[in-house]
Amino acid sequence: TVSGKDISTSIIKCAQDSENAIIVRVFNVSGNNADGFINTAFEVKKAECVNLNEEYISDAEVKDNKILFSLGAYKIATFKIYL
Repeated sequence: TVSGKDISTSIIKCAQDSENAIIVRVFNVSGNNADGFINTAFEVKKAECVNLNEEYISDAEVKDNKILFSLGAYKIATFKIYL
């Protein structure tokens, strides 16, 4: 699940290059900064921030099996989550 005030889910799908990863794309629908998190029913081995082509940008923050993030106004973020 994706949680956070003003955070909306754009897509959840299998990663193109990995059988053990999913892609979750989220966006901030407001004109303000917004914090959110992604929670899964599975153990998160690691998570990465990726671009729209699913190419690595940086490591994502994982805490207590949740991917934590902050988004600026009207921003989009894509995460590759290894399960």
